[in-house]
Amino acid sequence: MTLVRNGSTSLVAAVVLLVGLGGCGSSATPSGGIDPRNLSDGYSKLWLITNFAVDGVDQSIPSWGADNVVLTSYDGTGLIIYGENVRYPTDTLKVDAFTWTVVGSTIILEGTEYPAPVGRTVAAIVSLTPSVFSYEYDIVVSGGTKKIRVTYENAVAQDASASPLDLALTAGEVKSWSLRSVVPAGVIPIDPSAPLDRLLILTNDGTGYLTRPDSSGQGGTTISTDFLRWTTVSSGSVLELIGLDAVGEIPWSSTLVKATSSELVLHGSVFVNGVATNVTMSYVPFIPLP
Repeated sequence: MTLVRNGSTSLVAAVVLLVGLGGCGSSATPSGGIDPRNLSDGYSKLWLITNFAVDGVDQSIPSWGADNVVLTSYDGTGLIIYGENVRYPTDTLKVDAFTWTVVGSTIILEGTEYPAPVGRTVAAIVSLTPSVFSYEYDIVVSGGTKKIRVTYENAVAQDASASPLDLALTAGEVKSWSLRSVVPAGVIPIDPSAPLDRLLILTNDGTGYLTRPDSSGQGGTTISTDFLRWTTVSSGSVLELIGLDAVGEIPWSSTLVKATSSELVLHGSVFVNGVATNVTMSYVPFIPLP
């Protein structure tokens, strides 16, 4: 999956792979006024690409780049969640984890699937505010140098007036929940070595993402992502997820057994081999609470 295209295959291959953001594990404000806390709002934050320029000339952002989102968290980790639109049929990566660091006015992104095999990018911060983040870097293409500038905007703003339930579910902005256990055991397989396989990501604007191993039988090496809407009904006792691939626009309803800042427990019915089975699923924050 790539971010943008600009006619040159070499340029695209290099640029694409800077789909992530940079940040800093420290809450201190470096000299020069760059505050890395703007990348996380104290917990986690979602970003959407809004502008891409080469040597100062704006480029179009294709659908297979525009629907990607980047999540950065206060602990120096992040997730790239790739959208449903792909450039090539062979594109299978859906969620990519990375770490980020701010050093002065430079961002360093490491551990991404691309660019292989290093998985490391370095860029200069142009602007970093609570709502806009922009950086630029140089790449060599066909013997020449191109200056790339990428700009992101905050996808979901903090909601200071969120209800206690919404604060528990989204931390007031965006929160990633990791499936820890399922009862009866084995109904939904959980691989402790693949934590990205079972994430429920909820935002305070009622949208979210559900990740799971692809059903293509590739052993969990490929992750499928559902883009969904969510809501609570029945006075906050039921969580509904709408838009899941398995059920489409029919809400999947589950009883909110427990919803605190540190634990989310859902009870509902899932289909296993065509048979409806009642399960209790326990989630914990994927990103540790501050």
